Amino acid sequence: MTLYASTFTACSTLAPPEDAGTIIMVIPRTPGSYDLSAARSATFSIPPSDNWVALQGHVQISEVTATTITGGAKITYNGDNTVEGQFQASICQ
Repeated sequence: MTLYASTFTACSTLAPPEDAGTIIMVIPRTPGSYDLSAARSATFSIPPSDNWVALQGHVQISEVTATTITGGAKITYNGDNTVEGQFQASICQ
């Protein structure tokens, strides 16, 4: 899953400008609670070329359908770089 700071049309070939940064992570397609770790990390991708791997945090998957995954996350790289909120991710085929 790629989290963007702005909205855009899901599953389109165009994504928001990357100058705002993104968070990239692999999320399970099964409802449940998942702690971040070395095996399940999130990457803060900061333009133009920084990538910070976050090992602290938590992901809660509340619902999975054929087209979306809904949940929330708190992802922390360090004290100055934390993202927390709810998401609904489209499953693009």
